[in-house]
Amino acid sequence: MLALTSKNMSRSALKSSETDGAAVSLNEKLAELASDVASACGFDYVPAVLPRRGRGGDWSPEQRVIRVGIRDWTAAGDRLWYVVAHELAHAQVDGREGHSRAFWRRLSDGLCRTGRLELIRHDFGYREGALRAAREGGLVDVPGQREFAFEIGDNLVDRDGTRWVINRRFRRAGRPQYSLEAPGWTWRVQEEEILRQFKPRRKSR
Repeated sequence: MLALTSKNMSRSALKSSETDGAAVSLNEKLAELASDVASACGFDYVPAVLPRRGRGGDWSPEQRVIRVGIRDWTAAGDRLWYVVAHELAHAQVDGREGHSRAFWRRLSDGLCRTGRLELIRHDFGYREGALRAAREGGLVDVPGQREFAFEIGDNLVDRDGTRWVINRRFRRAGRPQYSLEAPGWTWRVQEEEILRQFKPRRKSR
């Protein structure tokens, strides 16, 4: 029984050692990639870059660290390269600036320096600023913006008779989207969904 316990402990220690070694190797690869991307884009500051679960990336100005989703290591093409470039662009300023116009200009300038502005397409589905930066950078085939069909304050009634009020509108990949409110509820919805399922009732003037 003692021998069996010792054997199990040895296997556990070996597995832990292999896991730690893999983590160190991954961290080293991320650090090397971040250094290469920063050099190519002309970014001066290169913080620590660590893996995390999921996909995408995030920059913590408080901890001064970038985290990159482990799933992006198997993503096709230059997805991982772009995620690192995106987060490095955030890291070049103090504090949390969000996705401001200054951020998108900094990122697009870095991508243009490498001849990879087309990689900004990875953000087309999420960030309106990415579309603007792509147009300003001269990228072709950028999706155009569509005009809003509804105004803030318009009333909408869904199929169940619930009355919603538009309290905010924005775009994703050039497509109009809205934030709706009903008693006890908030809902973000695309304009196409509103046109299919809602009966618009304009606010009284």
